[in-house]
Amino acid sequence: MADMDRELGWDDTIQKDDNEFEPVPEGDYEFTVEKYERARSSGQGKLPPCNMAVVYFRVKGPDGQEVSIRENFILIRRWSGNCHSSSGASG
Repeated sequence: MADMDRELGWDDTIQKDDNEFEPVPEGDYEFTVEKYERARSSGQGKLPPCNMAVVYFRVKGPDGQEVSIRENFILIRRWSGNCHSSSGASG
């Protein structure tokens, strides 16, 4: 289990994990990755200090309205599936 809390480096390979999440309603959503930043999480509770990617998305809804979304991807092995799923979903 200790390996699951291992910090991921910026050059590590990210693998899909077995966690399943409820999908958003079916449909096509236009989006743009506006920017990303390399950051550092200070850790909290059971989360150790580690690398973090902060990604800013611009998403266009079915009604044409655009919203900005900021997502923090914590780079530890336990949560690497989140990064893998997001990159696969974006093509």
